[in-house]
Amino acid sequence: MTLEETLSKQTQRICENIKAICAELDIEMSDICKTSIFLTDMGDFERVNGIYGIYFPHKPARSCVQVSALPK
Repeated sequence: MTLEETLSKQTQRICENIKAICAELDIEMSDICKTSIFLTDMGDFERVNGIYGIYFPHKPARSCVQVSALPK
């Protein structure tokens, strides 16, 4: 598996993967009540948040933290 090239595409891919998992479980995205986001640069928050809001308009509880590094 290769990672998407841009942060926006990575965020979209993650959300699409979550959406596919929900479909497999026969649940809706709106059934998700908590998410966690890990960023290597908190300056990316607004870009990620914009895409996240498209997939999670119901605004589940969320934590977003900056980490020094992520694998790959």
